[in-house]
Amino acid sequence: MSLFVTGINLCNAQQRTVERIHMATDRALYVAGESIWLSLYCFDMSGQSLHFSQVSSVAYVELRNEAALVAGVKLRVQAGRGSGKLQIPPTLPTGNYRLIAYTKQMLNEDKPSFFDKIIPVYNTLSTDRISPSAPVEDKPLPNTSSQPFAVISPHIDLQWEGDKNSVPINGVNTISLKNTSNEAMTLSVSIARTDVPPAQGHTLRDFLAHTPNPAEIKFEQKYIPEYEGEIIRGRITNQDVVLSEHQSVFLSAVNGDLNLYASSIDARTGAFAFFTHSLYGNREIVLECPAVPEASFELFDSFVKPPVAPVPALYIDKEYESFLVQRSVEMQVSHRFGIDTLFDQTVVLDNPLLHNAKPVVYALDNYTRFPIMQDVMVEFVTELRFRTINNRLFLQVLLETHSGWSFSEQNTLVVIDGIAIFDHERLLRYDPLKVKTISIYPTSYYIGGHIFDGIAKFDTYTGNYPGLSLGRNALILDFEGAQYPCRFTGKAMTEGAEHLPDIRSLLYWDPQVDVPAGENHEILMRTSSVPGKYAIVLEGITSGGQPVYHRAEFRVE
Repeated sequence: MSLFVTGINLCNAQQRTVERIHMATDRALYVAGESIWLSLYCFDMSGQSLHFSQVSSVAYVELRNEAALVAGVKLRVQAGRGSGKLQIPPTLPTGNYRLIAYTKQMLNEDKPSFFDKIIPVYNTLSTDRISPSAPVEDKPLPNTSSQPFAVISPHIDLQWEGDKNSVPINGVNTISLKNTSNEAMTLSVSIARTDVPPAQGHTLRDFLAHTPNPAEIKFEQKYIPEYEGEIIRGRITNQDVVLSEHQSVFLSAVNGDLNLYASSIDARTGAFAFFTHSLYGNREIVLECPAVPEASFELFDSFVKPPVAPVPALYIDKEYESFLVQRSVEMQVSHRFGIDTLFDQTVVLDNPLLHNAKPVVYALDNYTRFPIMQDVMVEFVTELRFRTINNRLFLQVLLETHSGWSFSEQNTLVVIDGIAIFDHERLLRYDPLKVKTISIYPTSYYIGGHIFDGIAKFDTYTGNYPGLSLGRNALILDFEGAQYPCRFTGKAMTEGAEHLPDIRSLLYWDPQVDVPAGENHEILMRTSSVPGKYAIVLEGITSGGQPVYHRAEFRVE
């Protein structure tokens, strides 16, 4: 197949891409209140060879009982790989749950096939059980005791510092992971206490043993593939608003990089759709329809909540009661002292709007502070000025054009802490003593079908738009975007957190370790104060499509 295809052929190929997801988790079972750490693989199974999908950039993960969604997250997917964590509600009843994952592209199949894994959850602080009630059986958990002590992969060689069978508590050990194959590999690495025998199955090898036949899959094209980011859909709900074909609604994200998106409005239904690119993390967003005096908005749920198969009953083995209680104590201590927040997070900076832009920046503390915004412009910000046009006030930006420098007219984009301000009178009334910096972008920018001649970006000291008031055509609401890639290595416990109680049963989790052929990767494992049996589990795939699974046990004492 040629590497060069036309835009039409590429579009058709994306529309018919057969995506399948596999996810590795840090452990096999959990207590209510813990996090499920996730490593996601999104494969394109449309052709003869296995490779990572280049289509979807967002995956949706749901923790489900038979009736409802109990928790959900969105994961950023880049070149077929993603990671994140799903927080289990601390009040969740004891029982088995289904962890499912999908992309919007997968929903275009006539019979969608999701990733589906059973997750046992134990709530040691409550006697509640999911329906049907989880039976309490005083016998070994079924199908768990036959797991071998070790699974040795021919692709991996682990070298330990010191005795690999017995590791001291509260110590640091270096583990060298060598890729002994002639192909690069990508892996997840988990090191956790394993007093309870782990459940079998759900490895990448099991997943690859059941690949679909692309010729048998029919597509219905119900969803646009989310190639760049999440497509956020909603509608204007108040029926008394008379909409024209030329009106737009804007979405801007509070704080961080400038994230502004525009969508036309369906004049019949009030529906709109934002094709976003870099809305990551939990944050506030603002919806505004500048041409409408008063508007009410509704955002549609991003999670599909598809029907799931019945959830099997959970067997509760009395032998593991003390272990689960210890896990519950660990969870409570982690929440109490904020240990559950001590993980590494990779902040993604891929905003295409201001990519490589070089603004003129004014740090206002370097100048005489004025209590009136217009005085700030007049006295030292020479690239900005207020002007009245047709009885309306506008902020203008000094632009660099082909014929020289001139001020913009009525279409300057004004932003305060990420919020687009279309009524410039609000900026004039805003307290400049709350503003830390003013950044000026003296060129034209295209957002949706709109052209903005210059951007004036105002960032406050707190980043949460203090004292800013918006009109009745705007709505501020919380939004859960795709998670930033994250890993939990225990490193923070030795960097300013030595005073915190360290009773971690999860010592190390890295959802994406990429190791070139023949090379080493070092793992710095920090043990906690909890003795017991632990296991290091490596799971992944080589660049040639060979699954990799390696498991070794050791003791911390």
